[in-house]
Amino acid sequence: MDLHIPLFPNVQGKSIVIDGVTYCPVLRDSGDRLQVVSNPPPISSILTHTPIALNAAGNATICVVPPSMTFHILHLLLVASAAVTIRFLSNVTYIMGSAAVGAALAANGGWVENGSIYTPIYQGAATGDDFIINLSTAVAVAGHVVWYYD
Repeated sequence: MDLHIPLFPNVQGKSIVIDGVTYCPVLRDSGDRLQVVSNPPPISSILTHTPIALNAAGNATICVVPPSMTFHILHLLLVASAAVTIRFLSNVTYIMGSAAVGAALAANGGWVENGSIYTPIYQGAATGDDFIINLSTAVAVAGHVVWYYD
């Protein structure tokens, strides 16, 4: 059920109760709408926390997803021991960066992104795609990702 109620920017990601029913603002293709949340599963039962410890150049699969599901990344933290360029992929599709361009991290530099269950920061480009991090050089990169699939 969608309610066509204009939202103020500071409501994104917060719950609203109208006549005893809880609604959570979510960003949709055609603008902001309210989506009903009725008896959602406990967050801890659907979220996965995956540690990241990389040290080789190239692609590293971080989140493995079942064939009929799509991943959703809610939180990502990376720290590099030396300068490196990172890219994120959904299998072979770049979802951050490209073959030629990525995010440059300085030595001891970090990358932090936060989303929510309603506004993930990255999503799989297709069902069954895994979340992959690509490093330009063999550098130690550590961190973690919080994600789920549906």
